[in-house]
Amino acid sequence: MAENGIGVNMNPTIKWTIADLEVGVVGTERAAYEWPYRSAVESGVHLMSSSDAPVTSPDWRQGISTMILRESKASGAVSGPDQTIGLADAVRTYTINAAWQDFAEDWKG
Repeated sequence: MAENGIGVNMNPTIKWTIADLEVGVVGTERAAYEWPYRSAVESGVHLMSSSDAPVTSPDWRQGISTMILRESKASGAVSGPDQTIGLADAVRTYTINAAWQDFAEDWKG
C-alpha cells in the first residue's frame, strides 16, 4: 500500500466497542491484530482514523485513547498491545493524514 501511495482509514472506536466480542468470533490472535495501527505506521502507509458516526460516537479523544492503549470498552482488557501507536501518530491520523486523504493537505490538517 505504501509503495503505491494507498492509504487506509480505520475506526478505532469500533475496536474499542467490540474488542471483547472479537475473540469469540475470529479467535484471540486475529482479534489482537485487527485494526493494525502500528503495522500501518511502520510500513509507511498513510493512516487515517474516523468514527463512522452515528454507528459509534464521534469522540476523537476515545479514538486516540484506543490507538494508544487498545483497551476494550466492556472489560478494559488490552487487545493487541503490539499494535499500539504513540500520541503523535494517533493525532496525525485525524489531522495531517486525514487532510491528505481529502486532497486538502495544503489548507487543513
